[in-house]
Amino acid sequence: MIPRFAQHFIKSAVLLSLAVSIGLAGELTVLFSPDGGFAAPNRNRTIELMDGTKIDPVPNNAVKDLIQRTPRGGTIKVCMYALTWTEYQAMLIDAALNRGITVKVLLDGVASWTGVMRGDFKKMARAKIAKAGKKAAKRFQLREITEDLMANGGRASESSKGEMIYGTMHEKFGIFYRPGSRIPKDGFFGSANISRSSDRVFAESRFVFRDDESLGQQFAEEFARLWNEYGACRIGPCRPERYIEFDPPAEDLTVLFNAEPANEKDNVRIDRAIETMLWRARKSIDVAMFSFTSRRLARHLVNIAQKRPGVHVRVMMDQTQISAEERGMHVMGPWLEEEARTRRMSNLEVRYKWRNNSYGWDSPQDKSQPPKYAKPALVHFRNPLLHHKLAIVDRRLMAAGSYNWSGTAERRNFENLAVFDSERDSSEKDVVRSYVAEYDALWGSTRKRWPFRYPQARKAQMVTGPQGRALRDKVLAGLDHPDRKKIMRIVERFRGASTRTVARYTDLSFEKTRAHLMALQRAEILMLTRLKDGRLNWVLSD
Repeated sequence: MIPRFAQHFIKSAVLLSLAVSIGLAGELTVLFSPDGGFAAPNRNRTIELMDGTKIDPVPNNAVKDLIQRTPRGGTIKVCMYALTWTEYQAMLIDAALNRGITVKVLLDGVASWTGVMRGDFKKMARAKIAKAGKKAAKRFQLREITEDLMANGGRASESSKGEMIYGTMHEKFGIFYRPGSRIPKDGFFGSANISRSSDRVFAESRFVFRDDESLGQQFAEEFARLWNEYGACRIGPCRPERYIEFDPPAEDLTVLFNAEPANEKDNVRIDRAIETMLWRARKSIDVAMFSFTSRRLARHLVNIAQKRPGVHVRVMMDQTQISAEERGMHVMGPWLEEEARTRRMSNLEVRYKWRNNSYGWDSPQDKSQPPKYAKPALVHFRNPLLHHKLAIVDRRLMAAGSYNWSGTAERRNFENLAVFDSERDSSEKDVVRSYVAEYDALWGSTRKRWPFRYPQARKAQMVTGPQGRALRDKVLAGLDHPDRKKIMRIVERFRGASTRTVARYTDLSFEKTRAHLMALQRAEILMLTRLKDGRLNWVLSD
């Protein structure tokens, strides 16, 4: 038996159009965030809703359009790591209760950070269902994948400290059925969660497909597998899914799922498929990865770069990957930098998406406890994440999906990955071209020299490892004072403030306030801007 991952490089897709209109037949589109992407061709598009309204080409707007276009009697199935946007939660509930659509939602129930938001979603659903009546209530069903079910499925392991580490349901896809059809023809997948940040803050992507039964059946098979085997019922009758095994034809775009059995003993290995694709490189490899901790894949990149000096390897990562201190784990960015330096490989480069003002303080201390000054650190919610999970080989082959390059993604999480080949199909060429444009735009957005003329908010800034670590040390030293914590909170609260305003609200003297503000300016954290009336205001540098 040949494992499916070995067959996943003969691909084809349907149509991608630069003018995004989700309703066209036979279409596969990739959408980017923030605000449509950093590359002009990706950003200068629109999505046209059923009523003719044109909206921004961001990942979640495409989901909104798919939900609106699902007719009465249809079915919507969503499998989502984090469905935290209240508007979309309500949209799915209302589709079931008011539009006669069967809605099944499968969520990860392991990640603690989504717990409150999942609780609010369930509370909203139960309140609406209580008013809708029994018949309508049956149409909305919700399951969660829990720690116990992950452990029972072999998706958990014990750490060296004796703590259990559970995998998460990390996939982000949805499928849409027309009335009377057992096969979904429309759907979406990619790196983006359904959250506000995934549209307006983070750098990531989502595929949307229309009239593609092959892709629809592959995701329907995965949904049924996870729903039936790992989902704990929370709302509704939670009827079992009809499981239909589907092997796509060789000429169709194929998606890898590491929950899928490759043989009687093993599941599909996504990392091996990535290695196979990378080894085909003859000119270039471009990687953009939110979490890169897989030493296996890092070594593979180094071996290719060393054995093939003509292959230019570029690796782009999130700010959290710039040193082990940021995440407390074996991030591969600094290791790749060191390998390139010691082996003298000029064809291996590493850069990181950056923001000085990602550093700060976590939520305020518990008011009931004695005041305590916390050291500044990288704060997740302040960081405009590079959330892509993709690799492009020779600007021709591309792998993208929910899969980070980590051992956790491979061994514990549920993940997916699709691989495109632009030489086998002209439409795939358009998809890859969009990604290449986005990658080049990000890679080329190097951080401007200080001092800035204007705040760099919402602009992509890329730095090398040494540059970023030097900036980090400078920022942390600049923030490491209790009075500066007070000052930063006032500047952010007012979205800019004069020296006198800061002094008034912090109860510091004017002279002391000015000295702290100048120190924060030297640390490249704050900058002075001139308002229209001529007054000077302190604002965040980026």
